[in-house]
Amino acid sequence: MSMRIWSRSSSAYSAIARSSSWFNNSLFSSCLLRFYSNPPKKTKKNTLISLRKSAETANEKFIEKINKEHQLFKPGQIVVDLGCAPGIWSTIAARHVGLFGRVIACDIIPCRLPENSSMIQGNILSMEIQLEIAKAAIRSRNSFFRNQQDHNSASIPYLQSVFEEERDTKEKAKIEDLSADVIMSDLGPPFPMVQGFEFWISKLPYLAMQTNEHLAVKDELDSLYLAQAALLFAIKALKPDGIFLCKVLESSHLRSFAEDLSMCFKCVKKIQFKTKIKDELYAVYFCSGKQLSCHSKLLNI
Repeated sequence: MSMRIWSRSSSAYSAIARSSSWFNNSLFSSCLLRFYSNPPKKTKKNTLISLRKSAETANEKFIEKINKEHQLFKPGQIVVDLGCAPGIWSTIAARHVGLFGRVIACDIIPCRLPENSSMIQGNILSMEIQLEIAKAAIRSRNSFFRNQQDHNSASIPYLQSVFEEERDTKEKAKIEDLSADVIMSDLGPPFPMVQGFEFWISKLPYLAMQTNEHLAVKDELDSLYLAQAALLFAIKALKPDGIFLCKVLESSHLRSFAEDLSMCFKCVKKIQFKTKIKDELYAVYFCSGKQLSCHSKLLNI
């Protein structure tokens, strides 16, 4: 009894089928032919994975391009990343600042970062979270200075000095003590997630970001509000020669925000960036040369 073969690439499989009688009558043959005749369909999960991967690649290329053109990251810097998940910008920053630098990342959704990074899970609008970011920077700076000195790390005077530094950090730390070299803000909707380890460790905060009206970024006004909050933080936490990089949804409301940036920084450059996820257009502001006379009460916020 002859058998019909539906395979698309099929000369090799036809030869096998004709030469093997067991092949014609086995369950294996029908499964093999069905697989090669009907290519696997794209599922929603596969499409989501592909979309997320392309979005991550686009973000990585974008931040690398800015770094190449403007020398954003340098070895030994302290970099703050607001809205860091899934960690693309933070990972690139950590690679460039090296072991003597530090990346302090903050987001409601946790993510895995390189060893020279600190992840703070929380809402940047909270003053407590802002203070924790400042404390992380102070600890990193103190640790660097200690490593430059020749001390016996097991000696009692050394340990006592470490405890005193930590006590002072907890009691006296201010946001102004942060003195960051770079502050990046990408406060927006979370990246799409798929089932897996990453989803299960961040499921609850991810759903909160999607559904909670106080956390969800629904439109251009929400995006602008978060960008303004990042600017207020940068005014206090950035070095005079530091750089502020802010990503915000493009809209007609950005004129007043651009005016605020011009009041606070000597140099403001606008770069456009289109996302791969929702095909949305973002404005990314590269700001340098902080104006010492800038005060939050003078802004349009």
